[in-house]
Amino acid sequence: MVHHVAQRWASMSSATSLQPPLRIRRLRLAGAVLIQPFFGGEERTEAEVRLDKACRILSVARADRYWREFLPEGASRDHPAARVCGEGVELADTFPPAMVVTGGIDLLKDWHARYVETLRGKGKLVRVVDYPDAFHGFYVFPELADSGKLIEDIKLFVDDHRTKASGSD
Repeated sequence: MVHHVAQRWASMSSATSLQPPLRIRRLRLAGAVLIQPFFGGEERTEAEVRLDKACRILSVARADRYWREFLPEGASRDHPAARVCGEGVELADTFPPAMVVTGGIDLLKDWHARYVETLRGKGKLVRVVDYPDAFHGFYVFPELADSGKLIEDIKLFVDDHRTKASGSD
């Protein structure tokens, strides 16, 4: 969802014919934080196959069910809402810097890596924050050390991008 909001915002802000209302024009999107984004496609990645049963929180079958519930009826996982990486993906010139959070035990991690490649291939700034022992959704468990570390990493990203833009307002 964060990717789609950032893309829509960036498209609106860079389009000369579509000016958002004044109250929105005063806002600035300084960055996008994508925490284990739920991306996919029809192709099964190596991580989806290898990590399918590694964690009870997310399996390939469960992810497929989520896609069936989310995507328009009859759409495949290659629908633009699901597959946001690759050569055919368009990004607005003003797409913001992104922080992409990945986990070593997340079966979607290959999609995260492809997304990062897509952003970088289009000249976008990307900070990858990888937690090697993290499964999909680790951040909802405050007792996990990586959950607290994620908050610190988000703060660093926000502070970095807030500082860079403070003179432009």
